[in-house]
Amino acid sequence: MTPSFDVHLPSNMIHICHGGRYVRVPYDDIFVLRDAVMPLHDDPWAEKAKRLLRAEMARNGVTYEELAIRLAAIGIADNSPNLRNKVSRGTFTAAFLLQCMKALGSRNLRLES
Repeated sequence: MTPSFDVHLPSNMIHICHGGRYVRVPYDDIFVLRDAVMPLHDDPWAEKAKRLLRAEMARNGVTYEELAIRLAAIGIADNSPNLRNKVSRGTFTAAFLLQCMKALGSRNLRLES
């Protein structure tokens, strides 16, 4: 059974209640994912995903505005500020990465630079 959480946001702390027990977590640079609290910084995989997508955009000369248009052409509705934020965080899904690669017309994914 998946635990439920009540999240309260006082000042700079998040209080997560799980089974009557509260855990205090600093609010800066975090997000809550069901039963885990994960930092947004210092994640080498998120950094690699972000660099990979940005490099592919640069190779194709595509801006975030153009990417939004290309994604819309394949049925994915998103706007350029939202895309910029997603890519900046580097915490997007594999499905989002594949959608972007398809929209960019990429046939190969270069994992090593």
